[in-house]
Amino acid sequence: MIVWSLAAAIEWARERSLHKLSLSVFAHNAAAIALYRKFDFVEEGRRVKHYRRASGELWDAIDMGLLLGASIAACAESFGASRSRRGA
Repeated sequence: MIVWSLAAAIEWARERSLHKLSLSVFAHNAAAIALYRKFDFVEEGRRVKHYRRASGELWDAIDMGLLLGASIAACAESFGASRSRRGA
């Protein structure tokens, strides 16, 4: 059910021409991270000790993103082209 819901959410976003989906997941949730990676989400950052649990324990969060539409290679090419136009 969760896999279908994630696939449906990605398709919904693509149909509406969104350019990116973002999410956060607890760093210790290996099953969720593996699922997101299967759908090509990539780790974009880590928020260290971001959430305080009722026990007082502090948990990290991992931010993940999925670019929609254009491939990562196309985005990298575009970034390189814009840098060369600016003389970077």
